[in-house]
Amino acid sequence: MFKRKKKRKIDNKVLWKGKRIDNGKWAICRLVLSYKGFVYLSQCGRNINTSVILDPNTVCQYTHTKDDNKNPIFENDILLLKDETSGYEWKAVVKINKTDWQFHLVPIAKRDADKNIPLLSDTEICYLKMHHINAEIIGNIFDNPELLESEENL
Repeated sequence: MFKRKKKRKIDNKVLWKGKRIDNGKWAICRLVLSYKGFVYLSQCGRNINTSVILDPNTVCQYTHTKDDNKNPIFENDILLLKDETSGYEWKAVVKINKTDWQFHLVPIAKRDADKNIPLLSDTEICYLKMHHINAEIIGNIFDNPELLESEENL
């Protein structure tokens, strides 16, 4: 008999994260609401009816991909990337490209400008896995602005 292949499970969770105004900690939730200039995350954790007020400048969307340590990658995260075949390392920020509305890995150093690549291709296959690139979240643009300085500028 033929064995049926397992269907590839696509991570279709719509998640958001943002810094809480009350304690400055990050919160990850399913729903973002805006009301009178305030941004709220709702449906946090197991409690459906909870909501927290966020700094609107720190709200980031989940990219539907995870790094090598199984941490979810959000917009504005800073990644350390390493090509397995060549051993080349570079840092990139996850941004939304307004022309194609895809998440892109935007390199920090000018010498890596050719590595501005979409995180997901049209077929929903993660570019990182497709091209054997290791990825690790090393920070984000809000908490770690020093990581945005490239080695060229030092």
